[in-house]
Order: sequence, then C-alpha cells, then structure tokens
Amino acid sequence: MHKSRSMGLLYMLALCWLAGCGGVGNSLSGGSVPIGGRTVTGTALLPDSTPAANAIVTIRSLPSGNLVQATTTDSSGRFTLKGVPTNSDMDVIIMQPPSNTLEAIVSLSELTSNPNQPLNIGDINALSTVVAAAIKLEQAPAPEDADSIVFNQVSLLDFQVHDADYSIDTQKQLISDPNSLNAQALALMVPTANSELTAFVTTPNSSTADTALNGLLAYMRCTHARGIHLSKSLRDSLINAQLMGTLYSPDRIASALQAAGVRQVTATEVSAASQRERSQLTALNNLGGGITAFEALVIGGDVNFNGGFQLDQRTLSNYLTTLLAN
Repeated sequence: MHKSRSMGLLYMLALCWLAGCGGVGNSLSGGSVPIGGRTVTGTALLPDSTPAANAIVTIRSLPSGNLVQATTTDSSGRFTLKGVPTNSDMDVIIMQPPSNTLEAIVSLSELTSNPNQPLNIGDINALSTVVAAAIKLEQAPAPEDADSIVFNQVSLLDFQVHDADYSIDTQKQLISDPNSLNAQALALMVPTANSELTAFVTTPNSSTADTALNGLLAYMRCTHARGIHLSKSLRDSLINAQLMGTLYSPDRIASALQAAGVRQVTATEVSAASQRERSQLTALNNLGGGITAFEALVIGGDVNFNGGFQLDQRTLSNYLTTLLAN
C-alpha cells in the first residue's frame, strides 16, 4: 500500500512537471514556440484496442523537440490539447507506465487547415507509433528538409504500415521496446521508397518527383545511418533532370565520379553497382533503360555492399554537380 502511494506520488509529480505546475498551467511554450489557438483531440489505444487510460500526453514541435503542452488521457483514452501552435509539425506522445509509449505525427498542413475548428487526429496506436519513429529517423540527420519530409512522407508510410498487418503481439513489442520500434521503422524505408518511385513513374510531375527524392534520401540516410543531404540547387537539378528523362551512361557516371576524386572507377563497376541497387530498390527498373538522375544519386551515395560508392557529403555534392552540369 505504501509502495502504491509512492508510485502514485511520483506519477503525479512527473505529470505536474510536464504540465507546468506552480501557476504556469498546462500550456508550455518550450521557449521560443509561440502559443497558438488550435484545439487538438485524439484517442490513445493499445494494440488490443483497449484505451490507454490515465496516460501522460505531451505534444512537441518538430524538428526542434520543444515541449508545447501536456495533459492526461481520460478513462476512454481520449485527450484534448488546447492552444496548440500552428507554425510547425507536431509530435504527440502518450506515455502509460510502466513501459507503453504511443506516438503520432501531426503535420503543419493539418494544423493550419480550418484553424478555428478543433482538429481530431484520430487514434494514436502502435501503427501511428511506427510511422512517427520513421519520420523522426528521417528528420534527425537532415533537419533542413524537415518541412517536406512530414508533408510528403506520412501518407505512404501509413500505407506501408497498415499493409504490414502486424500481429497484436508484434504491436505490443513495438510500443514497449524502442529497439524493435526503430528496427521496424527502418524496415519501412525500402518499400516506401519503392512506392514513391512507382508513384512518380505513374504520374511524373514536380510533386511526385520531390516525394520520390525524399524517399531515396530517407533510404540512404536512415537504413545506413548516414547524414548526407542535398542543397536546394542540387535537389532542383536532380528533379529537373529526372523529369526531362535524362539518361547517363556508365562511362558518364564513371567520369563524374573520377572528377569528384573517386580514382580508378570504371564503367563496368558502375554497371555492376546499378544492378545491385536495382535488386534492392526494384522500382529503379521502371525509370528507364539507362541510369537516370535519381539512380545516379543512389549509386553515388549508397553504401558499398548495396552497390553504391558511399561518397561523403563533399564528394557526393561534387559528383552530382559535375554530372548534372554536363
């Protein structure tokens, strides 16, 4: 009994700290994050569809991670967050002791749509938690791409997660074991990148190209824990070359690699790299008979055992600048 009271006191102290006791109320700005006027509601559900009752709810801005607000769920797992800022993507986190953590990403576009009306983000469950983990893995090495990552990655990640048809036991493990959660989030990168490339082939335009490029970058950054990124000018050049259907021969790729400092690389090695990359990212086969700009990016930036030349940030930028300028 005494132990139970102690645990209850610790829980309330934790909630008090998160919610800002001592006259601050339950609305924290996280420093420079301004308080807005949007009300956000949702329901936290465990894998067996039972509510995550009396759990701590926090909402943080992305990609900064600044704490914005905190509250608790009711007996049905429902919660309400008032005065949520509408100037960035948001990360809603549900913590139910002793170990369950649920999460969902709310995009800026959702928050700014009908800002005077409450926004119901629906169920926060194991599936939304995997998507949130994948998004954060993508953002971590490239905060400069944060806005477009959430905007164009969430929907396809949602599709891949629902299509995976996880068992209840697997979902329970995901929300209680961060290692399992991250491993599954990483596993989403390849099918998501393939889906985005396929969508681009079906409807080639600047929007689908931008999404596909983000998918390829996520694959290289997250699956292989590499922090490579592209400048805006290189992003635009890659997308323009891809939309124009520009094809590069293995000799052309090899010459650009050599100019960037990769010595003694041959066209034969480039062809072999292309074959290995296409066995993993199968949708590359649908882009055309030759090597397109997007495949050239992957060949340069991916790790060696997948066929890529594993270029560092400077060498990759030099390689792509040389290739796309010719």
